[in-house]
Parts: sequence; C-alpha cells; structure tokens
Amino acid sequence: MSTPAAARTRDAVRRGIKRREEAASADVSRLVEAGRHLLAGDGPTRVADIVREAGVSIEAFYRYFGSKDEFVAAVAEDGGLRVAAYVERRMGEATTPEERMRAIVAGMLKQADGPQLRTSTRNILGRRGSEESHRSRNDFAHTMAALLLPVVRDLGSPDPERDAIAATGTLVAAMESFVWSEHSPTPQDVDHLTAFLIAAVTRADGSRPRP
Repeated sequence: MSTPAAARTRDAVRRGIKRREEAASADVSRLVEAGRHLLAGDGPTRVADIVREAGVSIEAFYRYFGSKDEFVAAVAEDGGLRVAAYVERRMGEATTPEERMRAIVAGMLKQADGPQLRTSTRNILGRRGSEESHRSRNDFAHTMAALLLPVVRDLGSPDPERDAIAATGTLVAAMESFVWSEHSPTPQDVDHLTAFLIAAVTRADGSRPRP
C-alpha cells in the first residue's frame, strides 16, 4: 500500500530528475550555440574555447558528448534543422509548386550567402569522415528530401520518391560548391538551378501527367 510519505518521496525524485534534465538541456543548448558561433570564426576551435564560450566545465562537455567529433556532428545537426525550418518558412509563402521549388533552392543556397555563413557551413562540412558527422549529414538529406517530396509530386514527377532524393543530392552539391568558393550565389544562380530541377522532374515536353 502506498503511503503519503512514499508518494512525497516519488514526487521529490521526479522533481529532482526534472531539474537535472532541465539543467542538462540548458548546458547542451549553450554548448551548441557556442559551437555555432566559434565554428563561424577563423582558425581551429578547441574544446577549451567552446566550454569557455558556453560557460560550462570540461567535465560537463564530455558528460554530454563523447568526443569533439560527436559535438561537431551535433552542431551540424542543429544547423541542418535550422536550415530546414528556414526553408519551410519560405515555402509557406509560395502558392505554386514552381514557387515552392524556388523557395527550397533559395533557402539552401542562402547558406553560402556571404563570408560568415560560408565560413560557418564550411567549418562544419570540413569535419567529414566520422560516423557521427556522416549520420548528421544523412539526417539532413532525409529532412530536405521529405520537404521536396510533395513539391516534386505536384510538379508531375512519375517517380517522386527517387526524384526527391536526386534533387536533394543536387541541391546539397550546389550549396557545397558555393560554400567552398569565394562567391555568393546570385538570383540568376537560384533561377537556373530551380529551372534545372523543375525540368528534371517533369516530362521532356514540359507537360505534366494526368492525375
């Protein structure tokens, strides 16, 4: 039989766990934000720099992240989610599938618009090879393919799933090309890539298959 004392004990345990979870979440948020800021700068970023910027201890860093590579992957994942949310907001302003495709292209290429954004994205993309980084890049690609899928379908693709994946690969490659260059994408670049992707997922004569 449960007693009032036992119930109070359980409540105290739950409150303690909740406080620790909230503190851990706040620490991780500060670390990721510090990582985003420092990775946008020039030169190498040390764990000591990250924890100093975040205001947490080295012990806390390694409590949440097993290695620096794991941390950078988490920063990349956070960045990917931010990009996806930004692209989705731009898509919400479009009314046709063609406009939505352009919104996706513009949102992706925006990540290479200006030295600071290029440097931030470049520092993340440059840390390839680890399992964590590979997983975060795949997660981002899957997220973008999911955003593209209904657009590709509305454009009349006969194979929307495969075309969404192929379009995502093209978009990411185009973004990386600008990120590693010294040039920002122009509106003409956005228009050209948009037209290319639309042409790739529609019939050669420009028509759409009947529903």
